Amino acid sequence: MASRAQVDRTLRKLVKRLDGADLDDADLPTDARSILCSITDLELDYRADYAKGKIAKLRIVDGDDAGADVKISLSSDELVNLADGKSSLPMALLFGRIRVDANARDLLLLRQLF
Repeated sequence: MASRAQVDRTLRKLVKRLDGADLDDADLPTDARSILCSITDLELDYRADYAKGKIAKLRIVDGDDAGADVKISLSSDELVNLADGKSSLPMALLFGRIRVDANARDLLLLRQLF
């Protein structure tokens, strides 16, 4: 199991990756979106706001998923493996190692991260 510090570093790494991504794709969401990422084995929930190709206000919350446009649930190890390229998003979804509740446009946003 990855530590809370590893999860924090990994999420900040993913935020930087998204901030540096070339987001010319017309199908990406253009309106503000809220993202809730639940790290199941550590019982941590992170929330972030996404707008104009940037993620802002990454913070720990008390599991309140009300109003979240994108909900992601995965283990700490799976998060680290996805961010490091040791696991792929399609395979993680296929084998149930990650659960995503989002519409098709929001899924394109995740493609930029992993």
